Amino acid sequence: MRDALERGFYDDLLGIELTDGRGVMPREVATLVHTGSTVIVDAVTERCLAAGENIVLEGTFSWPGLGRRLLSDLAEADYQKLTILLCRSAERDHQGSCPELVAGLGDCSANHCR
Repeated sequence: MRDALERGFYDDLLGIELTDGRGVMPREVATLVHTGSTVIVDAVTERCLAAGENIVLEGTFSWPGLGRRLLSDLAEADYQKLTILLCRSAERDHQGSCPELVAGLGDCSANHCR
């Protein structure tokens, strides 16, 4: 977001005066940044699948149809092995505070995440 603002990507939007007399605030364009990042992730994933690279797909995968689409994409790219790591929802809050997970060291020493 900061980079996009510094490069002037949203200057046209930020210059619009709204009915309350104020301009659009930078955080109000965050949805555009999220949408843009999703497009980039999809493009990178597509390239990695086409190249047969090992990939890690991370997220909640809660959007309807996303799981089926990902499995279909992996099958079409002739991937043979899939590993799914899950964390139980009751311990989701733990993930954000687990030093091992936050530091990217792998397993949670508290044995909460599997």
